[in-house]
Amino acid sequence: MEFLNRKGQEGINQLLTYGVAIVVIAIALIIGLRILDQFDNDFTANSLEANASRDARTGISRMTEQLPNIALVVVLVVIVGLMVGVFLYFRGSF
Repeated sequence: MEFLNRKGQEGINQLLTYGVAIVVIAIALIIGLRILDQFDNDFTANSLEANASRDARTGISRMTEQLPNIALVVVLVVIVGLMVGVFLYFRGSF
């Protein structure tokens, strides 16, 4: 039983793409945090540059805290899309 070229099957293939994209974003954010940590040593304390670097680090670290929530939303969207595809398939709407 093959389900090629069915609308519901697109969601599973896209899930892998979204997973890879989330991993790449996480790696880029981690590298950005490491670079900002190295810049922080070059600035004098409480200067404009040090404050900007600290604020950027804080913003990026808060973004990385939200990655599990973003991944959960992506997975739920794919699951709901698959469910709708299955319901439409069994109703004969395809």
